[in-house]
Amino acid sequence: MNMKNFLRENWFRIVSPIVVIALFAIFLSLQSDSSSSSGMLVERQYNGSPISATGDITCTYPQGINGSHVADKISYEIPPPEKNPMIFTFSDIGEKVSKLKYIDSTQTISEVQIVKLSEDAERIVFIQADKYYVALHTIFKETGISLYSKHVSLIGIPLGTTAVGTCIDS
Repeated sequence: MNMKNFLRENWFRIVSPIVVIALFAIFLSLQSDSSSSSGMLVERQYNGSPISATGDITCTYPQGINGSHVADKISYEIPPPEKNPMIFTFSDIGEKVSKLKYIDSTQTISEVQIVKLSEDAERIVFIQADKYYVALHTIFKETGISLYSKHVSLIGIPLGTTAVGTCIDS
């Protein structure tokens, strides 16, 4: 039997293992892509400026990262930069209970009380809470950088937002 006849008669036995191996490799690569993240880095230039922490402080957050848990999945979303960034103004920061003004989703200015958790030479930490959410604001005095984190439960679905912003004395 020559090679040509052998290939003609056994082509299915030769090709089928190759196809199975290729499909298995594709399946493994799809699984690894769905469970790992290639990561997305977003950078913005910022030269820090110290905050005096004696008057009002205004912090701006151009972009946040959202996360949620629904059914059996945890998901993360990095939305595009906000057209209307989150803006928070802290006043009466020398008091234990301070005020926080912010522009809400309806584009109106709201004012709520906020509790100062701690203050030292490096940072001021505020907490804001009610029965639906908890928000934590950490302002680093030397750099004028602020970290914002909000945790909400809507209809039993845990949601969270985290953002890094810049602050100025206002």
